[in-house]
Amino acid sequence: MKKIFFGIILLLFCTGFVNAQNFANRQMEYLAQLMNCEIPKTTATFNCAQVGVPLPLLAEYNEFNQLNHLGIVLFTPEVKNLAGKPVCNFLERMFLELFLQKTEAEMKKLLTEYKITLNLPLRNNTFRNTLSYALTYTLQEASEYIITKDSLTWTCLWKSENERFSLNFPANYDLILGLDKKEAEEQIIKQLQNFHCSNAALIPMTIDLGNLKPLNSKIYVLEGVRLFIKNMNTNLYFKKNETEEFDLIFDRNFPEESISNLFMHPDKKSAGIKMQITQRIYGNLTQKYELNLSDFLCFMKDDYDIYAGIEKCTAQEVELTVIFRSKYFNCYQMLYVQASPENFFDKKGTLKTTFYTYIPNQNIKNLYKEVIEKKTFKLD
Repeated sequence: MKKIFFGIILLLFCTGFVNAQNFANRQMEYLAQLMNCEIPKTTATFNCAQVGVPLPLLAEYNEFNQLNHLGIVLFTPEVKNLAGKPVCNFLERMFLELFLQKTEAEMKKLLTEYKITLNLPLRNNTFRNTLSYALTYTLQEASEYIITKDSLTWTCLWKSENERFSLNFPANYDLILGLDKKEAEEQIIKQLQNFHCSNAALIPMTIDLGNLKPLNSKIYVLEGVRLFIKNMNTNLYFKKNETEEFDLIFDRNFPEESISNLFMHPDKKSAGIKMQITQRIYGNLTQKYELNLSDFLCFMKDDYDIYAGIEKCTAQEVELTVIFRSKYFNCYQMLYVQASPENFFDKKGTLKTTFYTYIPNQNIKNLYKEVIEKKTFKLD
């Protein structure tokens, strides 16, 4: 009998361990534990009276069958695509966590911990009821939804004829993603290793020819935005063909302009270029993996503003840095590339790259200097 009892205990322990593997991160597991309602096993909407808001909840699973989003349904998929899924998912998740608190004091404490400021007219003299009304009616019936972001803070504002509701929260990746640095690094490694770009369509460009400036008799530049230094920018380079039309340069006779274009305007030219990534991760460790450049750039292009800077370009050697500034968070990703021209133009060999992730705004300049170590690249 004892053996049967311990067998049952062991089985329950193992079952609990397996279930824990179905969560994409610790916060998902934490939210699931707060709820007394059953959560769907696949992506679906469901109801939970315990939350106290007359709106459905959403459970989403990733490609590994892990629960990676749990929140109150506040946005349609179309709005998420337009406004940015990370921010919309954060709001849905945060409000769910807020309503799962037992008391209003705990709700306000959570807002203070997250450094979130809510601006809404108090109704019924209770914070919980006021917030429930705001989510149920103001958000659902708003005629305007305005999102703004400065270097530190997101502000979301919903307005209708008679109602107004807004909130401010820090643009920190750990808050918005619900991940600490180690989890965020592990997640991006897993995402990159399993990512294959499905959008093979050409990316159209609309160029006002009046904005093209001649660099010399053959090359024209569409000047973009600079970051830190003049040579770290979003420039695009063109040349005239035989019919006097402008082509985006990809020509080994113009290697610097071609390689810069390759990162600034990812298209089919990057397909087949292999890269070996050494990613610097938490605890001063590294992890190595391989990827196609086209998949890497496709993965990054929607969520980041991309800047490229060529440090060295000879017949034998190319060195450049590509900085990815997040559109959602107060951080950067940075890729340092060591290669040869044939890696790009003949698609032979492999780009050797070092990848630094989730670099805080205040640290990027120092890290950039440390990695490049070029006295001629004086930072602004």
